[in-house]
Amino acid sequence: MQSGLLSFHSIHGSQIQLSNNNHTATRVDAEKVYDNGVVYAGIPFSGHSRFVVEANELGVGWSGSFKLGVVLLSPDNFKQGYKPPRYSPGSDHDSWVWSRNLLHIGSEVKVPYGFINLEEVEKGDRLGIEVSEDGVVRYLVNGAGQGVVAQNIYTTHDHVMGFIDHYGQAVTSTVVDAFVSPFSLQHLCRKVIYRRLKHDMRALSEYLPQPLLHYVLAICIKDTPHDDQSDGAKATK
Repeated sequence: MQSGLLSFHSIHGSQIQLSNNNHTATRVDAEKVYDNGVVYAGIPFSGHSRFVVEANELGVGWSGSFKLGVVLLSPDNFKQGYKPPRYSPGSDHDSWVWSRNLLHIGSEVKVPYGFINLEEVEKGDRLGIEVSEDGVVRYLVNGAGQGVVAQNIYTTHDHVMGFIDHYGQAVTSTVVDAFVSPFSLQHLCRKVIYRRLKHDMRALSEYLPQPLLHYVLAICIKDTPHDDQSDGAKATK
């Protein structure tokens, strides 16, 4: 079941102006300012989630373009008054940002990513973030997956927030396809068990029969499709 249609969040960069019932984001004064264009999905991701925007306007005079990202943010910190970074990737250690043809994992690691360069995005192209129920993140361009970004993203207590960075040439985008799905009860139970015992895997093998052990560990062991370009990185918290 798909529920929880998303718009953009009221927390966003200082240059972002929302319209169209918060479904359209525009970086104002784009000819003068190239940054402060980060805008988050309306609510945290959970279960099977998707957030897709259409590129409505691109300017000239700047390098760089749209960026896609997922970041883990503490619920205590992510509230009114929270200031997004001027541009992504920022200093967040638990973030996965696609910029140009590189995936930035945290603030230091960069690896090649995607089958296109985001600087080649044109008006009308659709850029998206999709997360499976088991926490496998992929970025999308016009519906096509670009490779695995991260795995086990739901094994932390933090909010899993998707965002679009209207950087450089990227001026306006509109949400065209967005939803979150409730976790299944089986998934929630499996996640609680894994969180409590993940630091002592031997405890699992001693107290659980093999079939149940394999079921619990399925949250962190997921087959990667053959056409994915990258195995991504695991959530660390």
